[in-house]
Amino acid sequence: MSTTLFLRFSKFDVYQNPVFVASSDSPNTEEHASYEVLKTYFTNLQKKGISTFLPIFQRGPFASIRFKKHYQHTHMVPNNIYEVSFEIRRQTRDGKQYVNCFIQGLKIERKVSIDRGEVLDLSM
Repeated sequence: MSTTLFLRFSKFDVYQNPVFVASSDSPNTEEHASYEVLKTYFTNLQKKGISTFLPIFQRGPFASIRFKKHYQHTHMVPNNIYEVSFEIRRQTRDGKQYVNCFIQGLKIERKVSIDRGEVLDLSM
C-alpha cells in the first residue's frame, strides 16, 4: 500500500539514504498532518515488536523517516518540502524481521527561500 505525505528533506545519512522530517510545530498544515501519520506509523511499528532498526522515529514535536537509496533521486535541498509517495515493507532474513521504506515518487512542493542579503558594490 502506497502512502503520500508532505515531508521536509533533512539530509542524506552516512549510507546516502535520504532522511525526511515532519514537525507538529510547523505552521505548514500539510507537514503537521504528515507528522501525525508518521507518529501513528511509529507507534504501530513499536507494537509489532520488531527488534531491528526502525526507519521511522518520533520524539517530541519531530518525526523522521529514512528511505532506502534505491530511488534515483534528483538533487534534493535541505528544508525543501517534497510530496513523497512511498511504501513500507517488511522482510525476514536469518530469523530477523527488517522494515524498510521505499520511495515510489517524489515531487518538490515548496522551495525554501534563502535570504542572501543585499549585493555590495565594492567598485568605489
